[in-house]
Amino acid sequence: MAKKNTNTTPRLNEVFLRGRISHVYGSERGGSLTVPYSVPARKPVRDEEGNVTFVDSANTFFPEALYNQYTVTKEIIQDFSKNDNVIIKGYLGSYATPSGTGYDEHTVLFIDTVEHDHTQMEQLLGVPGFGSRYATPTCEVRVEAKIIGITKRYDTIYELRLECEKDGRTYPVTAMYYRSPRNLENDFHMNDIVYVIGTMESARNEFRGKIYFLQTFVIHEMVKQSDVLAAYNRMRKEQEKAQSAQRERDAAERAKAAAYEEPVTPDEAEATAEEEAVASETEAYETSDSYEETEDIQEADAERTETEGSSANE
Repeated sequence: MAKKNTNTTPRLNEVFLRGRISHVYGSERGGSLTVPYSVPARKPVRDEEGNVTFVDSANTFFPEALYNQYTVTKEIIQDFSKNDNVIIKGYLGSYATPSGTGYDEHTVLFIDTVEHDHTQMEQLLGVPGFGSRYATPTCEVRVEAKIIGITKRYDTIYELRLECEKDGRTYPVTAMYYRSPRNLENDFHMNDIVYVIGTMESARNEFRGKIYFLQTFVIHEMVKQSDVLAAYNRMRKEQEKAQSAQRERDAAERAKAAAYEEPVTPDEAEATAEEEAVASETEAYETSDSYEETEDIQEADAERTETEGSSANE
């Protein structure tokens, strides 16, 4: 019987951000590091005649990672500055700020640890001071969360509300799922536990002379935990079935090998019995001779003792 995975471990919530710092803001108590990254894209270009062609391009995003009292790495303002190449490990969370209508919620990346990155040559040699090329900037978010809201924007665009956890703290976050499967609401429901792989994208908007910087958690892939557990249990069942079949094959091969051993004929069995009987008689005879010799020696010793005693009396 396949054992079911009850998944009692803490929920997954990991952020990996790598690149060059473009902006540092804040103090030792709290602040943020902006680390941009680019992804390839195909953009439409319209010529003078109105024809549209697609050309290779790139989209650059500026995710902002925040640090606070929960951040493990300390003295970030002193140790890190603009143009430093860094590796940030953290988690997805949110915070709220007061507004005219109540509170505005912001989905953000929080920093657990940050360290200086090494060049590719330094990583190869294990010695600092060599090379100038760094690994490609990237931003990846992996979370295990509970769905607390689903809103359909278009046929393949959904806005999801997710509940994430980190070290006992709960964060409600907002995620956008572009190019999602159609009729997503039929497969995913409230309170479903899901595994999500995504990234943090940003946009710079200008409205009435003011510049607004917005960042959005974008889902790339999402699966339900129930589907994962069902697949896991099926895999375990297939593995146990394969192991059982292998044991049966091994037992059949052993039985087949035993059947091919040469059988003992009646004449050979009779000859073996005669040899064992002769060996037993020989052993018994040798034992009796040894016993008789022992008695003769004892009698001779007794006679010699009597003779010596009579001579002494005379």
